[in-house]
Amino acid sequence: MFIIKPDMLTMFLEPLAGLAEDEVESVYYMSVPPQTEEDYRKIINERLKEPFYQKEEKKRKLANLALRYYLSHPTIDFEGVFESILPPFDPPNPPRDFFLWIWEELYGGKEYRVTEEEYKMFTAK
Repeated sequence: MFIIKPDMLTMFLEPLAGLAEDEVESVYYMSVPPQTEEDYRKIINERLKEPFYQKEEKKRKLANLALRYYLSHPTIDFEGVFESILPPFDPPNPPRDFFLWIWEELYGGKEYRVTEEEYKMFTAK
């Protein structure tokens, strides 16, 4: 059985991990903080997309399921997940939007909502 944990969402954010402590990154994002949806989408495309697709397929599938699940059942603290990696900028308000934009940029127009039946089928494997 597979348990979907919120920390699985950090797989999407790994390229930003710890950059709050990087002086160059911190100074850059303090001087030009992302403020609009377009700004955040640009970061997703420039910093997160390619590294995510370079991960092994099994990890991408698990991250995909976690993202689908938590976007469908927003029972987690998206801000807490975001802040846990120590990124160099603040999340949008609401923080869930950042994860929704990750979904849209990585998976285009695909539906993210996961049904209970899909979840049960996957976790039974």
